Amino acid sequence: MSLNIKGKKCSVCKEYFFEEEDIVYCPVCGAPHHRECYAKIGHCGLESLHNTENEYKREECTKEFQKNE
Repeated sequence: MSLNIKGKKCSVCKEYFFEEEDIVYCPVCGAPHHRECYAKIGHCGLESLHNTENEYKREECTKEFQKNE
C-alpha cells in the first residue's frame, strides 16, 4: 500500500482500514474507501464535501504541495 491508512476509517462503513485490505481512493479528493464500499454507493462517501472548505485533503498531497511552495 503506497499511502498511509493507519488509524483512518472508511467514510462509508466507518471501519478502520488494515494494510491487507483492498483500498481505493477518491479521484477528486483522495479519500480512502474499501473497494467494496465505494462500489456499493458508486461514488466517494464524502462527495457532499467536494469543493467546500471541508473537503477531504489527502495528507501526502498537502505535504507535497507545501514542499513545492
